[in-house]
Amino acid sequence: MEAQDQTAAAVAKDEQAFAQWMEAESRRLYGIAYAYLHHEADALEAVQETVSRAWSKRGSVRSPEYFTTWVTKILIRVCIDALHQRKRAAGLTMRQKASGQILSRSASPSSEESDLKLDVRRALEQLDTKYRHIVTLKYFCDMTIQDIAKLLRKPDGTIKTWLNKALKQLRNSRHLEAGGEERGDGEAYTGAEDDRRGVAQD
Repeated sequence: MEAQDQTAAAVAKDEQAFAQWMEAESRRLYGIAYAYLHHEADALEAVQETVSRAWSKRGSVRSPEYFTTWVTKILIRVCIDALHQRKRAAGLTMRQKASGQILSRSASPSSEESDLKLDVRRALEQLDTKYRHIVTLKYFCDMTIQDIAKLLRKPDGTIKTWLNKALKQLRNSRHLEAGGEERGDGEAYTGAEDDRRGVAQD
């Protein structure tokens, strides 16, 4: 079955076609989830939750050509929810984990790589939410500007502008102490609802 026909069948409530589509897309979906959550088990759980939501709501998709974008948006929302739950329930645990990575770096054969990844994650956490979405999708999920624009329902030019501002903030963050960063454009987005605004609604 051709990919387009398979997608159409999946939208049309063909359970086998839906399962085949998800299997074909599982690696991509997992990559996006891991880019947001940085944890294998959490990423797998996010994909499973996405599959469940997509199956139960697949009838709301207006056209098969939007199915992939629609499922991706569900996944991103699931990841955002998971991040906020993690912050509320395990904020202390996350800080301890980060500290543990730093303390054990001398014993790790890839300590420099681990430190770099930790620095990148910390820098991303300081970005405004909409900029964090762009950087994550562009550099961790290997999505093009056009793909991101389609996903977020924004013009290509807007995505390019946001990406440039995000990269500028990341560069500036290297010269600012944690907790004392300045916002270049004066915008700040916080909280679960604000995070959701970074992903266009259906």
